[in-house]
Amino acid sequence: MTSSRQYDALRIEPEEVVGLVRDGDDIVVPLAEGETPTLLEALSEHRERLHGVTVSQPLRPGRSATSTR
Repeated sequence: MTSSRQYDALRIEPEEVVGLVRDGDDIVVPLAEGETPTLLEALSEHRERLHGVTVSQPLRPGRSATSTR
């Protein structure tokens, strides 16, 4: 099986992922290239039924949002 087929076999749609989210869950999304805009949009579309769900995107340790290094 090619890596492309393996990826396709494991991939699920954002709506399916949102169906796994429960009230009170904490969701941590990665930075930059790893950010998942389609998942964040799907979560937003279901915000009326999701209560107490926290979505966070932490900064790398030792860096600030204004760091130029």
